[in-house]
Amino acid sequence: MFTITQLHIDIARNATDDFNLFHDPMRWQRISGNPFQGTIALGFQLGLFIETQIHRGASNIKPRRYSVYEFTFVNPAKEGDDLSLMFKAPRVSQTEQGEQESQRLILKASGKPSLMGFYRQSDFMSVKSVLVKYKKEDIARLADRTLLDGDVFLKR
Repeated sequence: MFTITQLHIDIARNATDDFNLFHDPMRWQRISGNPFQGTIALGFQLGLFIETQIHRGASNIKPRRYSVYEFTFVNPAKEGDDLSLMFKAPRVSQTEQGEQESQRLILKASGKPSLMGFYRQSDFMSVKSVLVKYKKEDIARLADRTLLDGDVFLKR
């Protein structure tokens, strides 16, 4: 079991310049009608928690060339919540492009669903993105907070 602390939230928000009041222990009370009654973890932080657990062996999907995460946020993970990650049995799909293996997952925060979705590994790129046309080194040279192709926001 892993517990979310304010230190975890502060490290994530300071590392990303995300100073949204929902993550700030001194200012969350200023949000009119705030339903959370405290600070909440950042969405990307929960995604990285899942990825870290996968790399530590939480999933038994065979690593392949491409990874895809598809998440739906259900409830917030708040300071003090215990995180637990569960996977359904993996499924393998055969397509014209190659093989793809996927698992449904659910991240619970103190026993309540916080995030649900899928983790997929495939031999082919299964997601369309405008970023595909850019080389990694070209993206690395772009300034932080760049708008690409009018609708993709690059933030480091």
